[in-house]
Amino acid sequence: MNCSMDSLLKNMKVKKGRASSISQNTVRFPRQNGDGDWQIYLRQNKENTLDFSCGITFIPKGRNQAFKIRRYNGRSHEHTNKLEEESPFYDFHIHQTTEKYQKSSYKNDRYAIPTDRYTDLRGALKCLLNGLPSGNWRIQRFPSNGDVFVNLDDIQDSFQLAVSKSVRIFPKGIDRYQIFTPFHFDDGDHFVIILKKNAQGNWIITDEGHTYMHMSYNMNLSFLNRGKRNQIIESALQKHNIQEQEGRIFADVKSLAHAGNVFYSFVQCLINITDVSYLNQERVLSTFMEDFKAFINKTIDPARFEFEYIDRTRDPDGKYPVDCRVNGMPRPLFLYAINNDNKCRDTTISILQFQSWEQPFLTLGIFEDQEQINRKVLSRFTDVCDRQYSSLATNKDRIRNFLTERMK
Repeated sequence: MNCSMDSLLKNMKVKKGRASSISQNTVRFPRQNGDGDWQIYLRQNKENTLDFSCGITFIPKGRNQAFKIRRYNGRSHEHTNKLEEESPFYDFHIHQTTEKYQKSSYKNDRYAIPTDRYTDLRGALKCLLNGLPSGNWRIQRFPSNGDVFVNLDDIQDSFQLAVSKSVRIFPKGIDRYQIFTPFHFDDGDHFVIILKKNAQGNWIITDEGHTYMHMSYNMNLSFLNRGKRNQIIESALQKHNIQEQEGRIFADVKSLAHAGNVFYSFVQCLINITDVSYLNQERVLSTFMEDFKAFINKTIDPARFEFEYIDRTRDPDGKYPVDCRVNGMPRPLFLYAINNDNKCRDTTISILQFQSWEQPFLTLGIFEDQEQINRKVLSRFTDVCDRQYSSLATNKDRIRNFLTERMK
């Protein structure tokens, strides 16, 4: 039996009578193991191009009753998943047989999910044919009722049994599945999670590099390679036995029967990694200070600087600390690491206080991101600071050259 897409579409016919508004085709062909037949159907409403459906059913050997497995419907009507008590939705959608509905009084393929995988009958048929015939299709009898059949994708079954029904998985090419989950970033975009075979033919779960790309929308990714941010990421990878290569996060799936467990660990790892974006101000300050100190340690001879300098003679209570004092010059250099408005205000006050003590010194302000500082606060700081750089991450060479020149 020819089940090519072109053949199925070409042989669609219009029947007389009450079916004259519908173009249709139905083909039937045997399963390889001989336990029954597959039947594929196509329907297209001539009055509305969005009103279409194609699906596959299973007909057991020796019986005429057909068990619907999966249907790909157009966007011509609302659908409601009754047992889930969900609100109706209006979209292209895929019906699929589930054990839950087969055990209920509803039709076995009553459950459906919205989809963006197709927009017309040809696209829907392509989705259907991509899964036929393959080892992923499985017919199984309930032990308690030999007349009821289940067809579930083994991969989807494994995930949903291990996680929950809120996880959906769809084929996106050869040996590649996209997993849709409730887990998302703080802007509402959901995690990208793919189950696929790698170049060696082994199954893996991966984000295909999307997690770090999404984080880059709101932060400089160079911050992730050092300090506490790097420690958080490395800890998450190690804790959940997840790997990383060239920005792609992935986990090996030794057996599809345990794919759901690997998925759970993978999601936990992604959540831990994205938590880096949600660090509170105090934590961000700590991280920025570590970046700042690491740069100073690498740039200046340890004998020439002192972190968290305090003038014990004039400031015994330590009210006016200096993040880093570089000595060995007629006028020492005070370095301030600034990452928010409060730190910028405090630094301005500290510099003014040192000036009032008539101490010889020069000042250098290094910002995490100067654009985030209030304009009035920055203006006051600029009035008292000798030199400043808008960002540590993007000005390291300039800062290094400046320090080298000053320390001569």
